[in-house]
Amino acid sequence: MSTTFNLKSNRLTLLHPDWSRETFDVTAEDVTFLQNCAERYLSALELHKRRLEILPSDKERERAIASGGIADILQARGELDEALRIRTEEQLSVYERLGDVRSRAVTQGKIADIKQARGELDEALRIRT
Repeated sequence: MSTTFNLKSNRLTLLHPDWSRETFDVTAEDVTFLQNCAERYLSALELHKRRLEILPSDKERERAIASGGIADILQARGELDEALRIRTEEQLSVYERLGDVRSRAVTQGKIADIKQARGELDEALRIRT
């Protein structure tokens, strides 16, 4: 579950995954900034998805990188289950098959980050050691 927001009458209310709330006064510039950020996330997500569509299936490494871009955005949005699935199924397996030790280690670190964010601290620590 991700943090969601509601904007009414220049008051921004954030609802966090633990159901806590924060409310802020915002200016018109803040509203514009938030809208631009949301549009950039959507644009970047669509760009990575489009890359996956046009990349040939034999370009495994490039496809794994594009999938990683999608996972980065999903993780930032709090969509941890799908980000974890992409990291384990679409990235890690490719890097292992290609023998790319560095990319495999980076991906494992990102998997540990997701586990930590989900409160799976023992599993995150196991991955990191």
